[in-house]
Amino acid sequence: MLKTSFRFENVRMMLADADPGVRQPLKAVLQQNGFRDIIDAANTGVVEEALIRNAVDLVVGDFSLPGADLCHLIHRARHHTVGNNPFVLTIVMTGHPTTEKVRRVVDSGADDLVIKPISPEQVVQRISNLARGRKPFVVTHDYIGPDRRKEIRPGVDSAPIVEVPNPLRAKALSTQDAASIQRMIDAAASRINECKMERYAIQVKYLVDRIMPWYETPAETKDLLAYLDRLRFVGEDLSRRMRGTPYAHVSELTLSLVELVNRMLLDPVNPDPKDLELLPKLCQAIGRAFDRGQQTVQAAQEISRSLQAYTKR
Repeated sequence: MLKTSFRFENVRMMLADADPGVRQPLKAVLQQNGFRDIIDAANTGVVEEALIRNAVDLVVGDFSLPGADLCHLIHRARHHTVGNNPFVLTIVMTGHPTTEKVRRVVDSGADDLVIKPISPEQVVQRISNLARGRKPFVVTHDYIGPDRRKEIRPGVDSAPIVEVPNPLRAKALSTQDAASIQRMIDAAASRINECKMERYAIQVKYLVDRIMPWYETPAETKDLLAYLDRLRFVGEDLSRRMRGTPYAHVSELTLSLVELVNRMLLDPVNPDPKDLELLPKLCQAIGRAFDRGQQTVQAAQEISRSLQAYTKR
């Protein structure tokens, strides 16, 4: 048993591996080190159900777990589309660390990656390391998770950094009760959500700046379709994320964007000229609505009215 200052009996843990020869010895050592609330899983369905119920603080799972893709599940948790805690600590295990697998784990937003074979004591050590502290999260248009950048390149737009809760540490040190931890999680999730919406507003402009030139100099149709599909997804996710936030007044603009893109996708090569003219104006309106100096319901309503007047010409 490792000597640590942590008490893990209140930590709710998920141990997910299809091989009972890996899972059972690891579970025994975890119990020797104080873990009492351990859920066994042999597939990702059990993991997803526990996340939905907000029943775990820590997930240790195998990359190749049967069922839905584990990395995709972690990505969904980080983006708050499964469960109510985007800050569940996650350790992914793999016995075959290819470049592609490592990239997938990193892109998912997992906290750590361990390579098999690994002793149960080493897993406990990795858990203790996370209990000591976790990296702040970085928020981009397609990533939410630990900030692993060594440095920010000059001239590159820096993504927001957010200090996030560490439920593992709070419970291992018994510093806060469950209600206090949940309040911290909710506050940080709200901040992450606002950062995500602001990054999406930037990406709307990025995508429109690549869509519009296509109609002046047509290139690969698949590139145009990819940009339009991504723009539709961003608009839909923006609308979802706006509910109950200071940006709720912008939802009319994002819904208009989704409707416009859906019309363009009916005939992407030859869209209605009116829609093609409206797209950059709508993009500009969304950018203005997310400008902190323009964040008022009145400003958004004025923008929306001007767009409606334009469409009725």
